[in-house]
Amino acid sequence: MVTRFNVLLKISKRPNQNASDVHRNNVDLYDERNVQHFIKNAQIRLKEDETKITNFVYDVIERLEQYRKDKSTYIPETHAIASPQPKVSKKVDKILRSDTLTEDLQQLLVKSGVASPKIGLQLFLIALSSKLPNTTHGILQGNTELTNELIQSFSKVLPIEVNRFKTSISDNVLYYVPDRNYWNNKVLLLPTIDKLGKNNTALTELITQGQVDRLVSENTIEGTYRAKNRLVNGNLSFISSTNTGYNELLKSDNVVTLPLTNPKAIKQAITTQAIKKCGGLINETEVENSIKLLQFVFRELKPVNVVNPHLEQLNIARYFDEDYKQIKQFLQLTNLVTLLHQKQLGVTKKGNLLTKHMACR
Repeated sequence: MVTRFNVLLKISKRPNQNASDVHRNNVDLYDERNVQHFIKNAQIRLKEDETKITNFVYDVIERLEQYRKDKSTYIPETHAIASPQPKVSKKVDKILRSDTLTEDLQQLLVKSGVASPKIGLQLFLIALSSKLPNTTHGILQGNTELTNELIQSFSKVLPIEVNRFKTSISDNVLYYVPDRNYWNNKVLLLPTIDKLGKNNTALTELITQGQVDRLVSENTIEGTYRAKNRLVNGNLSFISSTNTGYNELLKSDNVVTLPLTNPKAIKQAITTQAIKKCGGLINETEVENSIKLLQFVFRELKPVNVVNPHLEQLNIARYFDEDYKQIKQFLQLTNLVTLLHQKQLGVTKKGNLLTKHMACR
């Protein structure tokens, strides 16, 4: 049982122009008299209403107590992943070895509730990059209503252990994660990047630079400032959307833009699906089985290195007019397509390298 909870508590006016606008002292949060003494002295020092200070202090106490409990009772994230039945395993293997692999995946995506099989397959490939050291990110471009629905429906087909679907995110979420592997080899899905602002600079850095390594200032127990490194560890793939013509993230060479080329057909598919669902005409068993199959396919694909012996024979730069960004994205996507077809290609024992036997087109 914890009987004492000593902290250095600081309270100040905003903006605090001078030292008289700040009151700090050591407080035992589990000692009521100690807390009341701090509140009284703070009220005198700051010349503020005592009720206002009391409410503030007890709110801080409640937050700290919750934080302490969360830290003491936290259990690292684990997922009980059931192995597929032999019949399902054979089906997954058959899909991955099929000459019509991409068409089969698109059919499964449609049955799973993804309105656009083409977009769904593109997002599936981008999500696969979370298995690799160098990740690729995808930004849908188009109507917000349509892109939100596409991202949310696609998030359901991702395995739970890699799925990081969030409606919004702050920098603190990136810094203060439950465990060190929270972002490692994960797929972060946000409905839109248009709402990202000044509080999301770390996320922008992570996507555009591949890492966050900041030198920031923080308060010490003595009330002074010191420099400290803030790092974001983890290798994640990012999927989101924008309805604007330009966003800073789109400049990055590892961010692929995916415009909605047929929004009318996508909207019609979403509307049809919604009508069928309301009418009880959706085969939920088929939907669930299709989602599970896609998840097992995703899990079955291994993070192997890709070697393309044909590159030395081709002048890739000539096809893209020496545009480095287009060249890099072409090679990234080619590697992901190869990763998807790994069951049909040769994996060498030396270094676990995957050799492409497909000609680049």
